[in-house]
Amino acid sequence: MTVGEPFDLAMKAIKNAPVLDYYVQETRQEDRIIATVFAHNGDSQLLIDNLQTILRDERDWRVILSDVIASTPALPDRTDASLDRGDDVLREQLYKDAQAESRISGDYFLLIALSTIVAAIGLNSDSAAAVIGSMVIAPLLGPVMGLVLGTALGDDRLIVRAFVCIAVGLVLCLGLSFVAAQFLSINMDSHELTQRGRVGLDGIALAIAAGVAAAVSRLTGIGAGLVGVMVAAALLPSGAAAGLFAAVDRWDLAARAALLMLLNVFGLLLSAVIVFRARKITPHRDFQQHTARRAVWVSAVGLGILILGASWLIVYLDLGGAA
Repeated sequence: MTVGEPFDLAMKAIKNAPVLDYYVQETRQEDRIIATVFAHNGDSQLLIDNLQTILRDERDWRVILSDVIASTPALPDRTDASLDRGDDVLREQLYKDAQAESRISGDYFLLIALSTIVAAIGLNSDSAAAVIGSMVIAPLLGPVMGLVLGTALGDDRLIVRAFVCIAVGLVLCLGLSFVAAQFLSINMDSHELTQRGRVGLDGIALAIAAGVAAAVSRLTGIGAGLVGVMVAAALLPSGAAAGLFAAVDRWDLAARAALLMLLNVFGLLLSAVIVFRARKITPHRDFQQHTARRAVWVSAVGLGILILGASWLIVYLDLGGAA
């Protein structure tokens, strides 16, 4: 940060913010100063937004975020309950994680392939343990949350990137399970498999609960691993089952399993988008607010219509019964 009026305004914002401590350090460069600030995450977001507003027309500045692992004496807890909504992850950190996790890579392909193979074997052998194991290694939470964050921020690039990542993962799941079925003797007596050929309204409830849990987990940093399993539970087994059913020409069951998978995707996204909006995860700049608000409303209305339409099909065609 360079010395001058912008620096004075930035220091005024720091002093007026509910920070724990701060200090200013001069450098060997006469026109540069480093200001280090310690604050709770819930207080940091407002300060970061204010600093971006003050310095947005300046060229030579940077805000670097880092975690404090430990402190002696211990840092005091936040005392103003009105400021603390439980959001312990900053918008900038959410965005950084979303970009990293919404990327198609060799590792992503490998984890999708392994989880699909394990799921296919577990479904066919009626092994709940194997199906659960496939959920543990499925890397689907990241791109799902990337799509939700992109919608909340009105970021088209992140939306496209995450959507492509999810689509590629699910298509790969369908294709690999179809191929795996060529080497298996499909067991149509398996409860784990045939259960995915029944589509009920309880599946919507599961997807909505998983979406809320995923969003809250991302915002608080609590239980991300377990929530990832819950998200995978809503997507991976039904996708693998659709491939297995298609391989034995049970297109009726394959269609049901595919519908269940899509319904879970819609429910996950809708509930998570609503949670992000309710927690005020929005862009910093005012001119981006309109775009983000429109993206949230369009996605919420569109997903709501798709879910209602799918629910009507479930009830009208009695898709929850045996085929």
